[in-house]
Amino acid sequence: MRSKSLIIGGLLSILFTPLYAQNCDPLLTPKTPDSRYEIFDDGTVRDRQTGLTWMRCLLGQGWNGKGCNPTKDWFVMTSRDEIDKTLEGGYHFAGVADWRLPTIFELESIVETACKQPALNRRAFPNASQWHVWSSTPYGDNTDYTWAINFRDGSESSALSNMPSYHVRLVRGRQFQPKTAN
Repeated sequence: MRSKSLIIGGLLSILFTPLYAQNCDPLLTPKTPDSRYEIFDDGTVRDRQTGLTWMRCLLGQGWNGKGCNPTKDWFVMTSRDEIDKTLEGGYHFAGVADWRLPTIFELESIVETACKQPALNRRAFPNASQWHVWSSTPYGDNTDYTWAINFRDGSESSALSNMPSYHVRLVRGRQFQPKTAN
């Protein structure tokens, strides 16, 4: 069940959890194995399953050709409203300007359910944050709230869109929608 996120709880988890520790269950089959991703030298990765291209680093991290470097902006959280304004003119990265916020379904597609801290494929997404990442999906009919994924454990939550509380991982490509069972 989706629940509202508590900023204080998230801040405590980031303060008291090692940034790069990852715990994977060897009894679970990875949902996002290395073979699923095509990794490029420009700081992007293409998901062969969904066809989406992702920024390997979060906004505020610098790509050094081999991995993500935390910068002074690394722990700066942003609001959904601020990101919408940033993306209006096109965000330029890796030679293209059609980056956008992913939908909640697209973010769910990169969650590695066999791992925690972070719940991501670390080869595809090096130095991944364990913090929440914004989606573009409003929380039901209440457009004041937006869905996000907590990449510490892969859980979903929502927060006020105008609160500078979460990180951003941009994506490009045709919007991906999960297949529904008939």
